[in-house]
Amino acid sequence: MRRLLSGLGFFKLLRVKLPRRTQREDFVEEVAVLRMISSTELDQELLQTTMMQLSSVAEILDQDPSVYGALVEAAYNAKLHAYPDDHEFEFPALIRGWWATASWNPVEGCVKFLGV
Repeated sequence: MRRLLSGLGFFKLLRVKLPRRTQREDFVEEVAVLRMISSTELDQELLQTTMMQLSSVAEILDQDPSVYGALVEAAYNAKLHAYPDDHEFEFPALIRGWWATASWNPVEGCVKFLGV
């Protein structure tokens, strides 16, 4: 799990130091992971760069790249609807933002996207 989170860039995003041994461990060759991204804003440059990366993978796997427009929609939904001012949260968010990552497996021809 530590290797997976490290590969996703989770610890780097949170500025958590890991032993060098963990930083050097590689994923299984069949699966590639896009580093986790996060923002409290609708960062167009960050979203566009990520969309381009996902689209290039989609082309390699002969998939329709337009499906990854969900990335932009997920970021907008998180920014506009996830933290309503009139809602009383049991555990209020420390950061009102969104997080996203993706992985692809060329052996299975599968791309997975996670946005929260």
